[in-house]
Amino acid sequence: MASEEAEGGEGGDSPVERLLQAACGGVPPRLLELLSLLLADKVVEVRTSAVHAVKRLSRLQPPLFRANGGAAVSALIKNLAPLTLDKRNTHVQTAAQRSMMHCLSAAGWTNPEGLPRQQLGGECTNTCADFLRRSYKRMLAMESDAEGSDEDPI
Repeated sequence: MASEEAEGGEGGDSPVERLLQAACGGVPPRLLELLSLLLADKVVEVRTSAVHAVKRLSRLQPPLFRANGGAAVSALIKNLAPLTLDKRNTHVQTAAQRSMMHCLSAAGWTNPEGLPRQQLGGECTNTCADFLRRSYKRMLAMESDAEGSDEDPI
């Protein structure tokens, strides 16, 4: 309740929301659309690169994933979720699972009951909820920030 008041409630024009939008200003909106399309590409190398790009973006720009209740990244997560279940290529599957962990964390969707079902759709919400229940905490515990693979190069 107190956090809702600090954020201005549901209005979407709170100081916190404006700050999040400003932080995301450097990321072109078209980028998210293109990454979403690349996650669904037929070529496995393209999908793998897109998965890594989504993970890096979620680690470098977490406000982008929280802005507008995560509306901007719903398409990314919709196309990332099936890759976490794809057993045809273990490399893509494990990369997608790590990326999903970072995306859900950045969006603040770490509780299966708190997932936005209307934004994600039923099947994607179920996949994300299963991931949160079965894999999220285990993967989060194994994640190392020491690897430095996602440091901002600037």
